[in-house]
Amino acid sequence: MAFCWSFVGRPLVATLAGLLFVNVVNRNVEKGCDCPFVGRLEARQSVSFQVRHGGSVLASRQFEPHPYGHAVHRVAAEILADRDAMIRIEFGADDICGPCRHNIDGLCDDTIDTSFRPQAPKPKRQYNLLLDERWAERLGLRPGDELTARQFCLLLRDRAGDITDIYRENPAERTSQRQMKLQNGLAWFLA
Repeated sequence: MAFCWSFVGRPLVATLAGLLFVNVVNRNVEKGCDCPFVGRLEARQSVSFQVRHGGSVLASRQFEPHPYGHAVHRVAAEILADRDAMIRIEFGADDICGPCRHNIDGLCDDTIDTSFRPQAPKPKRQYNLLLDERWAERLGLRPGDELTARQFCLLLRDRAGDITDIYRENPAERTSQRQMKLQNGLAWFLA
């Protein structure tokens, strides 16, 4: 499992307690990673997680089972209950998407409502990939990177900035509401 180190200089003792470090420096060099805290950890399972799902989990914080059958309520509960839960960045189907009725062999067959975002691609898989790529670039993450939920939230807090360009296909007022909910969720999670 990998773990990101970009919070050097911040108090990490509580965050890192109990974790066994293996090949941290070598992994950073081998990966050439933009996120300077990517290394190897052994001993914990991780949750596969699309980058854009982080904002959704933080913005909502309360989830009920969805008619599509995806596992956002279970994954969100796990992450919100354990700020040091390990997450692994995915650009395809993650643990939230796994049981969804639209997940066909790891690919989403759903479509999005383009009536209010006509520039967005109609296939949800394509639109979600655009969002994940934009978020990953902003946060300095790549598929396969692993970090704790807390570290992910610190990255969001420190690097998200104005998210208008990430959600550029959406109306400004929707993105503004999303940004406010994300900031409130981050403040709550990191308190």
